[in-house]
Amino acid sequence: MLCNVQVLRAVAATMVVLHHLRTPLLPHAPWIKDIHVGAAGVDIFFVISGFIITLTTAQRTATPAQFFAQRATRIVPLYWLFLLLIAGMVAVGLRPVGLTDTDATLTNLFKSMAFIPFERSNGALMPILGVGWTLNFEAFFYLLFGTALFLPNRRRLMVITTYLLLLPLAGLLLQPSGAVALFFTNSILLEFLTGCWLAHWHLKAGTIGGRRSTGWLLIAAGGLGLVLPEIFDWGPDFQQLMPLRFLIFGLPAFCIVAGALCLERAFQSLKSPFLQQQGAASYALYLSHTIVLQIGEKGLAALEIDTLLGPIGTAAVLFVAAIAAGTATHLWIERPITRWCRDSFTPKRSQA
Repeated sequence: MLCNVQVLRAVAATMVVLHHLRTPLLPHAPWIKDIHVGAAGVDIFFVISGFIITLTTAQRTATPAQFFAQRATRIVPLYWLFLLLIAGMVAVGLRPVGLTDTDATLTNLFKSMAFIPFERSNGALMPILGVGWTLNFEAFFYLLFGTALFLPNRRRLMVITTYLLLLPLAGLLLQPSGAVALFFTNSILLEFLTGCWLAHWHLKAGTIGGRRSTGWLLIAAGGLGLVLPEIFDWGPDFQQLMPLRFLIFGLPAFCIVAGALCLERAFQSLKSPFLQQQGAASYALYLSHTIVLQIGEKGLAALEIDTLLGPIGTAAVLFVAAIAAGTATHLWIERPITRWCRDSFTPKRSQA
């Protein structure tokens, strides 16, 4: 268990929650709409994903079938559950914010479940559960990585590197127009690649990189890199998948994850049970928080509690509700479902 990486998962999920908490504060603080640093939690997740997948497959031999089954049981059950929850809400007349009649179709539900990008009526490339756009990238990365498992271990990293360099390059040179081609040639794929090479360094570096000063310097540089974009006006397309996201958020995210690993190697780990628990619950929190925030905001407004609490108090209550709901979802829904799916559908490793 890499404690610092687990803590970073908790931090990344919390950043995304705070990013979406801007909505109830907008009427009282319009300037907050220009603060986007919380969105970089996604980029930290992507670097961690590339790192963990490379690290675990190097340490444990798995066939492509086993790999795909393990990844599917990890992300699909809970994601599908929330997609069906959204579909059920729409069926009874409850419409999540930003989801129009044109978006909430059966075809788009199936595309969402199959991790196929499509364009919403507002131009965004995201499934009917908005935060699921990141899972489309995750699933695509798993597909690429899984095909590389057919090759000897020494060649996998180079094949993955080739994939993840050529696709963004093709997007830059060819300027594709279709939703799928546009989505899967985004520079954000390079964030997975940095995580893969970080795992390679972690496995091969020996005692190199174990200095606390190096770790803190990298984290400070990454944090500064995340803050710098707030100084500039990136335009109205920032919240979409902008072509330069890797440079804006990806490289700082890489520095932060690399710094956390340096500290881990220097035996400076953050082992707080609460933060470790929140890291384990980060996926459940990520999937559930937008629904919780929307329902909570409407509920507080209907009861006129938001007037009593004020904007800051309302945001604090919504934040606590999102964390609590994410933790409960992890403990009582995600873990039992994932355990059952792994026992039922994951191919067993052959015994030597």
